[in-house]
Amino acid sequence: MSPLLAGLAVAASPQQSPDAYDRFVEYLNAAQTLSVHIEFRRQGVDAPGHADLTIVRPDKLRFEVKWGTEDYTYSVVDGHAVEVDRSTKTYDEYPVRQGLPCPQATASSWVTALFPEIFTSKENRPPASGIDDAGRITTYAIVSGDPAVKTDFTFSEYKVNEAVADSAFALAAPLGYRSVTTARFPPAWQIGEQLPMGLLAKTGSNEPVDILQSMSGKPAVIAVLSPDCPPGLASIPMLKAIKNAQVLVFNVDVKGKDIQTAPMPTYYDPKGEMYNLVRAPLTPLFYLVDGKGKILNLWYGFDRTKPEALAKQIETAVASIN
Repeated sequence: MSPLLAGLAVAASPQQSPDAYDRFVEYLNAAQTLSVHIEFRRQGVDAPGHADLTIVRPDKLRFEVKWGTEDYTYSVVDGHAVEVDRSTKTYDEYPVRQGLPCPQATASSWVTALFPEIFTSKENRPPASGIDDAGRITTYAIVSGDPAVKTDFTFSEYKVNEAVADSAFALAAPLGYRSVTTARFPPAWQIGEQLPMGLLAKTGSNEPVDILQSMSGKPAVIAVLSPDCPPGLASIPMLKAIKNAQVLVFNVDVKGKDIQTAPMPTYYDPKGEMYNLVRAPLTPLFYLVDGKGKILNLWYGFDRTKPEALAKQIETAVASIN
């Protein structure tokens, strides 16, 4: 990630009317193709940055950004990503999981920080004043870092559901550029995968537990939570209310910071080995597994404004296997 971009994930949490947010989500969901120009000005940085993002669902993306010395293009086509960094004259090619925004890609930190991911959560939503009548985000500001620094964004030149030629996503390494390979974490466990045998964790009293054995051959919801993640902590009452499946909580904090989940069992991993094995990109993360440890479903995140929504999805999924 660019040092200019570092820390943009912490937002100012503005307030807005539900109608404006709903218009924006509806606008995005209706966009099979979407292009937008982004200008951003960061406090203390004289020159503005400019970026252009084009998405064709479900698996084509092109993102170009210029900001100071940064001159960067990132393209994804059918599960193959190419990154070209003109400031360092390097490029990288690698496979990515199908679907957008390809979270294991290096450049996804640019894309998700600028548009549209940070705006599509009610935990981090744009103010009504920055959304027009059509549902398009037009302006936004976030505050990040320590000391706090403000970054203002302006969005323009929207194009939705217009034909985009495949050639727009073709990206080749320029002549003379050096190939680099960046270490990346694989995606989290996915639906259809099997939890490994001998998946060990510890109880609060430091007793070792085999996660699969603890399920006793019955379906379970495994909640991956962090004591420092407010949405995850807010999901605990919802988890306690699940009636048709056992719920196991995995606390990812290796320092032993407690999470109050009783009567649900909570497991820890002081060495952090299980968390690396789970490959969770964020918390909270919820898995539904059958009695043999096969992953049947998963859910990322938790909307504190609609806790019943996830509870209903989980209970419906559990009922389908009972």
